[in-house]
Amino acid sequence: MLTTSRFLLWLPKTGHADSPAAERRWRSAAEHAGLEPLAWGPLQLAVASPVHRNPAQPPVNTVIDAFPLRVPHLPTPAGPVDADWAEEHAQVFNMLRWDGRQLTLESDAVGLKPAYWAETETGWLFSSTITDILVCEPSLAQPLDPLAVQFLFIGRATWEDRTLHQRVKRLASGAVYRWTLEEGLSVTRERRWVLPEADPAMTFETFSREMDSQVNRLMDGMLGSNPEPLALSLSGGYDSRLLAAMTVERGHRPLSITFGAPYTREARAAAEIARLLGLPHRSLPYRDDIILGQLDQLTGWLEGCCDLSTGQMSAVADFHLPPVRMIQGFAGDLIAGSFASRVKAGDDTSHEAMARSILKYYVPTGPDLGRLLGITVDEAALTASIRAELGDDCAPIPAFWRWGWEDHVRRYTAGILSASQPWADLLMPYYDRDYVAFWSRVPVSGLVDRKWFKRWFAGRFPQLGQVPHPEHHALIAQQQPARALEWMEQRLFNTAARFFGSNRVDQAMRAIGRSSYIYDGPNLTSRRHQARLFERLEAFRPALRQQLGLTLAPGYTQALPDRRGRTTQTARLLLTLGAYADHLQRALASPGAQVRHEGNSRVADVLATPLVAPQAAEAVRS
Repeated sequence: MLTTSRFLLWLPKTGHADSPAAERRWRSAAEHAGLEPLAWGPLQLAVASPVHRNPAQPPVNTVIDAFPLRVPHLPTPAGPVDADWAEEHAQVFNMLRWDGRQLTLESDAVGLKPAYWAETETGWLFSSTITDILVCEPSLAQPLDPLAVQFLFIGRATWEDRTLHQRVKRLASGAVYRWTLEEGLSVTRERRWVLPEADPAMTFETFSREMDSQVNRLMDGMLGSNPEPLALSLSGGYDSRLLAAMTVERGHRPLSITFGAPYTREARAAAEIARLLGLPHRSLPYRDDIILGQLDQLTGWLEGCCDLSTGQMSAVADFHLPPVRMIQGFAGDLIAGSFASRVKAGDDTSHEAMARSILKYYVPTGPDLGRLLGITVDEAALTASIRAELGDDCAPIPAFWRWGWEDHVRRYTAGILSASQPWADLLMPYYDRDYVAFWSRVPVSGLVDRKWFKRWFAGRFPQLGQVPHPEHHALIAQQQPARALEWMEQRLFNTAARFFGSNRVDQAMRAIGRSSYIYDGPNLTSRRHQARLFERLEAFRPALRQQLGLTLAPGYTQALPDRRGRTTQTARLLLTLGAYADHLQRALASPGAQVRHEGNSRVADVLATPLVAPQAAEAVRS
């Protein structure tokens, strides 16, 4: 077995196994990416990993493309490496296996570990990055997928199996790709999670007993192998405070880390929770250029598939710890009921109704794309695409929960997992099929406002339950200075809002780079930093035009506010697009690999030319 975080695979079609041109392109792209080839018969596979370089070691027949990059906790398997073993030990992964005749590629069950594929004239390319595929076959860069662009701006991620490039697809969540030289490629969705419907007979008492059993199982399994040194991502919310309390119960004292502005409610709640549990705590505020100063690196991670992740990702990348195992409570809010408030009467009548409801929720978060990029939002096509993604193997409500895992959380996980992997071996206890299925059986009435979870938590950890949740402004108890300060600030805000209006007060706070949301980096809120952002966008105009066929409309800054009047998200997404186009321009550095376009909403042709040598590419980048 070999573990890696990046691979490039070429599967030839019948009659093309000995195609010298295709093999040359694959080999050149692999060398350009610094990948090492493995001997796997007629297919061509290269990986990035220092493991198994010794030719005296036995042949590798299983490759796990996993988060995190460092997986020191993976034990030597006693038996065959299969999906169940990988889910238990590697958590977020894609797995490639070769038996001498058939390649089997099993994608991550809910699509959190990105990998991509595309069909060419001579075969199929699979890779951990879009860029490696396009370096191998530049013509795949076009045409642009207009629905992917629309999903990006309303949902902060290119949902489903879409990328910005119509002919390059993301691995479908839970899909299995099988290939033989004789039969070609086949695809199924057999590993996709199928969630149960809510159990109307479940009572709070039944829920409490099973909740105790589930979280004890998760924490015992995660912490039973002495995972020191240990850290904990502590946001101040219920999910991270539960993990903190359960970790302390098991005798561990991890370093608790809060990323983001220390004056926010979230950071204050986190500091209070750490104090009550006796944990060492560090708050890591953002530096002013937290995104603009690391734009190249962030863009290479995200490749235009989601936004620049609110600055939290940048703070993680900027944080230098020795290697640790970090407990991360990602997606806990999705499981515990935050999504339930989105389910309206009638949404469960059909999958079509649920698809319309999903789009209706997200559309207000997008700008006027016509005024911004000259793209008309096609709500009928977007709804049909969401409906197809929901599938028919689950009822509408559990299909919605699964959609949230596969599509909504992508905007958070894609950046955080990439940024943390150089130094953190992530432990994500909520990423568990049985635990998710348990929450799917909880009645919606117990999920709304996380009613049952809060009640259970208050009984299990009464002292922590009294710490005000960051989303709630009401003062629960004024026993700690942080709470008193929060109460005073809220009174001052309310007084100012009565005199000047809450919108003007919010605008004034953002203009000086002081947002009440913990993950808003200063370069996305203050006028000074937004001016720097617009300067970068102007520099990206040629690449946007040449690589993606997109032109910023005249006066595009006036079209940035979404339907709620907010500009931060749209500005960040626009920066994502511009930086990604510039990233491609440098990666496809051949003078002939220029993009011709027709109109403003799609790309037409790429002139396919041989790759330049790495030295020439470096000269272009310089």
